[in-house]
Amino acid sequence: MMIRVPLSAIESNPFQTRTDTGDISSLARAILQARSDYPSTSGLIQVPPARLIDDQGNVVDPTSFDWEPGQNWPDGWTVQLAAGHRRLAAFRLLAEGLDGEPMPEYRTFPVDLALLDDRAMATTVWHENEARLDVNPIERALLIRRMQEALGLSQKEVADHLGLSPAAVSNSLRLLQLPGGIQDLLKKGEISERHGRALLPLLSLDVGEDVLLERVLKDLAGGFLPVAAVERRVRQEIEHRTGSLEEAPWPEDWRPEGSEMRTCEGCPERVKILREWRCKDTDCFWQKKHLYAIQVSGPEKARKLYPQHAWTADTPSWRGERCHCCGRQYGAEGGKWYRPGDRWNLWICPSCWEKAGLPGLPKPEEKSSEGGGEEIASAPVIHEPQQDEQPSATRVPEMRPISTPAASPSFPATLLTARILPGDELEDRRVMVSVAEEGRLPDRWMVGTYPQLLDLIRQAVDAYFGGNGHFSRENREQEAANGTDIPVR
Repeated sequence: MMIRVPLSAIESNPFQTRTDTGDISSLARAILQARSDYPSTSGLIQVPPARLIDDQGNVVDPTSFDWEPGQNWPDGWTVQLAAGHRRLAAFRLLAEGLDGEPMPEYRTFPVDLALLDDRAMATTVWHENEARLDVNPIERALLIRRMQEALGLSQKEVADHLGLSPAAVSNSLRLLQLPGGIQDLLKKGEISERHGRALLPLLSLDVGEDVLLERVLKDLAGGFLPVAAVERRVRQEIEHRTGSLEEAPWPEDWRPEGSEMRTCEGCPERVKILREWRCKDTDCFWQKKHLYAIQVSGPEKARKLYPQHAWTADTPSWRGERCHCCGRQYGAEGGKWYRPGDRWNLWICPSCWEKAGLPGLPKPEEKSSEGGGEEIASAPVIHEPQQDEQPSATRVPEMRPISTPAASPSFPATLLTARILPGDELEDRRVMVSVAEEGRLPDRWMVGTYPQLLDLIRQAVDAYFGGNGHFSRENREQEAANGTDIPVR
């Protein structure tokens, strides 16, 4: 049923979310040009559908509407357009005067009245918008939400009605959770819907609009990054702001001993982001990881290592040494730690040892002279053979001091030992250097990396012979002449 309705009595579709009709002057001129071909509609080729609403707000069957053209329009009655909002705007422009002169012919608008319910109105406006190239994702999401609220539909029901997947409906609605500035960029088309969807995982982390704009969306020049680059930055932000509970070694119901920390199970900081459970409280996450290593995983590793080696109690020579089981640093505790007799790079702290229930070790009378790693040099630096002694093939007779007093007493051979400890790249492997009298344990080890090997050798020799208490050659000669035993520090 086609009738012409006064412009003042026409309303927009209640489900229409488009607010910008764009430039309609060209559409108005096209309608004027077709006026002679379609005189009954004043040039409108396709009459839009609409429904009749009475003064009580009820939808009225148009066949029962008793009204004739030329009569006054009933007070309180309206016509709601199902589609054709740009055509209506063009009629309003023509009625006011496209070129400055009003045209009374366009003060009424032709509509095709039909009995349409809310679902039909929503479906009509959806398809009308989807047929347009300039519809933006926010307008689409607003229409879906309005359909849900007005019709009482679930997301699945909306998806079935519009021919979409439930995931598409859900992702579209989530765009409405983005900050207002990001939504404006989507409306203007400055970023795509894929940009907006890439930002969605950060919403559960309460990331501010400034972070999304400056650190995620924009490049250094202020332009917008491609979607793939935005997705990478989103992942980086998630890894920076959260801890992965999927990779956490502790079970969800574990609670640290002697701590008021809650379990991960049922914790509000536990959220699922990109199909992965993560912790938003990074302080709690890293503290719990540290406590789990000390209380549970460290002792368990110590218990497994114990039967594989012969252990001894010893003092690490390097304050930065870390427990192989829980990772704590030696300098934090001090005292004796535990290591295999043939390895210097594997230590277990007393806490992991005790919690593992391992037996205490007696204090050794003296350290074992066997060291771990790869021995690359072990030769006498100084050797003064006795009269009845022949040079040994394992010694280096030509390595003598530059000048030795004739009356000087003889000393045992002094051994320089350098070890390269196990590792991957040679440049990164640790080196241990010591100087000691033959038959005695070294007083100290010089520790460093392979590129420092020559410097470590010089330091070890200087420390032994360079005038430091009993290590001074003059003192050693005097004490040897007096028959005094030379202590090893």
